[in-house]
Amino acid sequence: MRKLLLIGIATITIAVGAFIVLSGVLNSSTAQAQGSGGNGDKVIQIHTEEVINGETRGGGVMMTFTRAAELPEAAPDRSGLFLSRDGDLLTVGQGAIEVTVDVEVVNDEEPVTAVNATHSGGEAQVRLTDNTQIYRDTTEMPEVTDEMLATGEATIQSTVEAGSAVDIGENMVIRAWGSMEDGVLVADVLVYEAIK
Repeated sequence: MRKLLLIGIATITIAVGAFIVLSGVLNSSTAQAQGSGGNGDKVIQIHTEEVINGETRGGGVMMTFTRAAELPEAAPDRSGLFLSRDGDLLTVGQGAIEVTVDVEVVNDEEPVTAVNATHSGGEAQVRLTDNTQIYRDTTEMPEVTDEMLATGEATIQSTVEAGSAVDIGENMVIRAWGSMEDGVLVADVLVYEAIK
């Protein structure tokens, strides 16, 4: 019985715009990772390796996801890893976010994925109001193609759809735009995105 195990470690640096690296051993040319950029865009670096008959092949591609039209053009006022919610108050972890992604594939069975995210900086708060526009990032990660690997880059249009505060949870990154009141960002616009 052949067993393939993929283990990857990714790092997102939210303070300077997202940069994420996923590396591991794959039996295909697809790796998935997501992060959120400081200006509303996402920049992701994906490295893939495939092992076929003992030979290792692979490459890297820098994907730039352009900001969805529904989001403000300015950089978010607050972004980070969702930690907790107390009523209308969200707590986010700032600084570098380290994401450990463990994926195990046995033969042709469905992959089993475990995601664990931690942050290196302090905590901050975002308040939701009845007027906060909430979006869910719906951008699909494209499959890494030979053409992308040859050029080393790709540009993808990000998409969002109306979201709900009740869907915000563990292993999500949020970006919010608004105004500060007593050290808390009162959000006019908020987008959440699952780390996967």
